[in-house]
Amino acid sequence: MVQTIVAMVTLTLVSSPISLKDREPNPFAPSLPKLTDEEEAKLDEIVNRFIFYDIGQLKGEEGKKALRDFQSLGPEATFALIRGMYRAAHMESSCPAVVIAKKLDSILRSTTDIELLQFARENIGAGINQSPHMSVIRNLRVTCQLRQTYLIRQKTYLEARLARTPPQQLSVGELISALNFKKNDDRKPYLQELGKRNGELALGALADAAASFETDIRDMGRELLAEYFRRQQPTYIRAKLSDRRPVVREMAAKVAGDKGLPYVVELIRLVGDQDIDVQQAARDALKSLSGGQDFGPERGAAPVNVQRAVQLWTTWWQQQKRR
Repeated sequence: MVQTIVAMVTLTLVSSPISLKDREPNPFAPSLPKLTDEEEAKLDEIVNRFIFYDIGQLKGEEGKKALRDFQSLGPEATFALIRGMYRAAHMESSCPAVVIAKKLDSILRSTTDIELLQFARENIGAGINQSPHMSVIRNLRVTCQLRQTYLIRQKTYLEARLARTPPQQLSVGELISALNFKKNDDRKPYLQELGKRNGELALGALADAAASFETDIRDMGRELLAEYFRRQQPTYIRAKLSDRRPVVREMAAKVAGDKGLPYVVELIRLVGDQDIDVQQAARDALKSLSGGQDFGPERGAAPVNVQRAVQLWTTWWQQQKRR
């Protein structure tokens, strides 16, 4: 496994983003999706290009893109970041190692995956005995150890609490913790109960479930997230059309269309959203509000056609206001 983690990857251009839908859990870290070798290589490319950018070998627009791609990496890139940390640790330049370590530290401090923490602790800087960045490597290992200890203690307490308390009597925080520690179908009663609650904590947990790489949890999360929005006030739904989370924007747009809420300007903006599911939810909502008009975009349309659809919807709306 160490040999896999430290393998060098040839630097090429990243061609497409990685979809995390319909994935099995990673055998080394159940909270992460299992990726193909090709997808892991794409993540390695992003980390490699960031390293070249950070040491000044990748400049201009290409360098800016390398930075944006690196900044957009999520927890699914943890293994690639560990491999990148190994490469950066052999460099005299401090910046790449420090920045990669900071991103890793953020992921490790927030995870509830004890197996991921054990894997990271064993593999971060594996085989490195001398490096200008040994203190950074040691700090990451300490982070793993402290987080592991905390989670094991919390899990012991939570298991006792869940054994004697039905989901209906748990707080939102306890329901979320149950989702993090329970596995497979054992999570569903807690997710179902969470769908009955209101507030930003409940919304965040439902959004996480709705964006899960596990099909059954994602489908259930999406259904409950839609129900959550159906019982909210119109002004709340309108505000969530600008949420940072794609699945929240998508569901807010869907429910706005189902309820006939007149948020046309906001929905036209979402037609140009970078997320395809958000685009289509906004398109469907506008079709409903317009009595069946359809100016697109088609699913998977090229960016130029997406912008064309935004222009057509905007023209239609301006015409409606003149009447």
